[in-house]
Formats: sequence, C-alpha cells, structure tokens
Amino acid sequence: MISVLHLGLGAIGKATIEALLAQGKSVRVVGAVDLNPLNVGHPLAAILRRSDAPEVTVAGSIADALKWAGKRQPSVATVTTCSRTEELRPVAQELIDAGIHVVSSCEELAWPTLRAPRIAAALNRRAKAKGVALLGTGVNPGFAMDAFALACTAPCTSVRHIKIIRSLDASKRRYQLQKKIGAGMTVTEVKRLIRTGQIGHVGLQESVAMIAAGLGWKLDAIQEKFDPVVADHRVQSEFFQIEPGRVRGMWMRAAGIVAGKKRIDLDLFMAFDADTFDEVIIDGDPNLLVRTKSGFPGESATIGLLANCVRVMPTLQPGLRTMLDVLRVRGVGA
Repeated sequence: MISVLHLGLGAIGKATIEALLAQGKSVRVVGAVDLNPLNVGHPLAAILRRSDAPEVTVAGSIADALKWAGKRQPSVATVTTCSRTEELRPVAQELIDAGIHVVSSCEELAWPTLRAPRIAAALNRRAKAKGVALLGTGVNPGFAMDAFALACTAPCTSVRHIKIIRSLDASKRRYQLQKKIGAGMTVTEVKRLIRTGQIGHVGLQESVAMIAAGLGWKLDAIQEKFDPVVADHRVQSEFFQIEPGRVRGMWMRAAGIVAGKKRIDLDLFMAFDADTFDEVIIDGDPNLLVRTKSGFPGESATIGLLANCVRVMPTLQPGLRTMLDVLRVRGVGA
C-alpha cells in the first residue's frame, strides 16, 4: 500500500484527497498540509466532512506533517498549490530531501525545462541523488493537449503534422478558471493583462514542447497568441453575468515550428456558451481524427490524473519525469 502526504486544501486539493480515499485498497492518506490557519490543527475528517476519513490532523508545514505521521511515513506526495516551477521549488526540495516522490498539478512542471531550466536541472539532480521521482501532470497540460494526443499517434508509422483543439463551456467551470479568462471584463482590460502575462491559460507552450520531444522533433520556436472572445448576447454563470460587448472568454493558440515549418498546432477555446469537446487531428500514416463528444472535464480529470499517477510514481526512474515517461507508446515525427 502506498502512503500519501497531500499538500494544499483548496477545491482541487480536497477533491484529490477524496479520490485517493476511493483507492483505499492501494493508497492510504497519512498526512495533509495547508497554509490556511483555519485548517491547520483540525482533523481532516472535519474539513472533508467525512466521518470515514483517516485520523489525520492538518499540519501547517511538511516537517510537522512528517512528525505527526509517526511510523506511517509517506512515500508519495501530491501537491496542488501553485502553477510555477519557481514557486514549487522549496516545497519540492523539502519533499525530495525527505525521500518522497512528488506528483504535482503545477502547470509549468509538465515540462519544466522550458521556462525554468536551471531550477529543473537542480531538482533533477536532487531527486536522482535521493532516489525519488518528480512529475507534473493534470488535464492540461499533462494530458488532453499533449500526452493523450501523443498516445493517439501510437498507430501511426510516421507523423507529419498534429493539431489539437480543446473547446469548453467556461460558464460551467469553477470561479478561478472563469476569472483567468477575463470573464465580464472589458476588451481593453483583457488585452492589457494578456500583454503583461497576467491572464490566460498556463501550459500551452509546455504542451508544444512535450509533443515535439515525444515525436522526436527539434523545435525552432514556439509561437503563442491569446485573444479575448466578446459576448454578443447576455451570458451568465454562478459567478458572472456578462453583458454584450464584455469578454466571455479567451481564444488561445500555440504553434511549434520545426525545420521552418509549422508541425504542431494547439487551439484552446475557453468561453461562456462554447461547445465542449477535445479533438486530435493527425496528418500521418495513417491519417487520424479522434474526437471526444464530452471533452475531458477539467477539474475531475486533473484530480483523476493526480490520484492515478500516485500508483505509478514508485515505478518511475529517479529524477525529473514527464508524462512521456508514463504514457510511452507513440508515433515518430516524419
């Protein structure tokens, strides 16, 4: 049985623990850490409102959680606290030094050498020295627009071009996602935040880099473009009521340039009242089009990936790993 320490008790974090508890025959939760003083010192059962939760008291630090775990020391940690590798670094270092495998929803960690190569190299050396693995995963990046798309190339003897389209109705998603696509804001406000990198999805460039590496392509460049999507009629969600002329979402694209040609196209459309689906279009041998009618549901799919990767972590080679190490069968770029 794999003993797990979880860090972060936001909505995704609590749901991740719920998913781990559902895997009771193979996984047990032995500790929880959160920085919110309203949670620290309280039983996990009270926070989850589950009488069958394990007898775990929420700690305010990793050191306290490990001390309180006693003989039930964790071998894997799940972390749902941040999006940037730099922000994750001190937590990852402490967990690695304690000999604990780390699986995190940190978006940049899906392909950390892209934006933080020095930090990634240091974490890789540290993890190898301690004999543990470090993995970033989630629905996007980590699955829908990269690992899953690469798995779809498995029947192909060669791949010339790949396009992934992900569309979702943002009005049905959580508040944080609606906020990060500019819901209810003016076009001018959103364009300013796009220019300064303060809004929009984190991870498209990581997905391009993962796909290129998976197909054996060397990238010349990654091109990225974000545009606001404007409402032409009133739309609303539990959190926002958006009048015509205001922003109802965002259209985000990224392209991978290989040997002067565009070989990778990512198209992410997050907006109120948008269609919901995921689609992979492969120009290869053979040509393939794979489309999910429901799409991969963002929150629950990320939770499922985190919980399921817990069982994989002890089987991975020590060091910094990616979903290429988890889903290994794929085609070859032409």
